[in-house]
Amino acid sequence: MAELAADKKLSHAEVKYERTSEHPGEACGNCEYVIEALKGTRCQHVASPIYLNGWCVKFEREKKDKK
Repeated sequence: MAELAADKKLSHAEVKYERTSEHPGEACGNCEYVIEALKGTRCQHVASPIYLNGWCVKFEREKKDKK
C-alpha cells in the first residue's frame, strides 16, 4: 500500500498511538507501514510525528521478505 497524503492520514487519537509501546514485541520500528528516511520516520497511515518505539492499532508486523 502506498503512503497516504498528509491530510488523509489518521490522527494519533484515532489509532490510539502510544509514544512508547506497551505491547511487547510490537513497535513502529518493526511495523510494515513505517518509513524510515533521512528526514525522519513516517507512517503510511498515521500522521507524524512517529517514533520507532511507538505503537498504534494499525500495527502490522514487518514482512521478512520486504524489499
